[in-house]
Amino acid sequence: MDERESGEESDWERVVELAMRLGWKHLADYGSARSRHDFTQHQLMACLILRAYLKTTYRGVLELLSVSPNLREALGMQGKLPHYTSLQKFSARSRVLAIACDDPDDWTGGVFEDYGGPAWQWYYNLADDALAREAFKIGEWNTFRIEAIGKSIKVWVNGVPTINMIHDKYASCYIALKIHALGDKPEQEKIFGHFRNIRVITNNPAAYSQAMSLPAKTVP
Repeated sequence: MDERESGEESDWERVVELAMRLGWKHLADYGSARSRHDFTQHQLMACLILRAYLKTTYRGVLELLSVSPNLREALGMQGKLPHYTSLQKFSARSRVLAIACDDPDDWTGGVFEDYGGPAWQWYYNLADDALAREAFKIGEWNTFRIEAIGKSIKVWVNGVPTINMIHDKYASCYIALKIHALGDKPEQEKIFGHFRNIRVITNNPAAYSQAMSLPAKTVP
């Protein structure tokens, strides 16, 4: 293993370790008392987060784990690995939506499924909304307002409404901030995303809901 590969694996181990800590904090050990209990939800979630980080397939992340004892140790999977279909099934039960920021198609403020759907599908893009596509300003501070209340998700970017989505699958979720992917471009590691004045309302959020000019769109 050369120096770059060693550095990459260290990054992957940090991703797995962080994902496992988040899993221990927010997930039960197993999704059902009747499940086989071969792998914990923490382990499966960490595999999915690593898959999303690497932009690979279910088979691809398992192939990587099969040749990386350090990653298997970080996951607590020294004995055996799950079948790729186990990851697919767990992913289908999981809830991971992403609000896009600085998207190359100018769809910042749109919504895509980060995993669990075919090829990270867009649920709500901005292809038909020129005003929404122009709301995000590269190189400037931008203000996002995101309302996720029950099945309703609304987003404003710099005061401009970008989505008003109804989706039955995502009635509850977690909140995270992340860089989606750098690809094979190490020079982009020098790029930073800065956040400030983050405020989260969890106590009776419906009382703070705002009306939106965009009509609600039900997404299957």
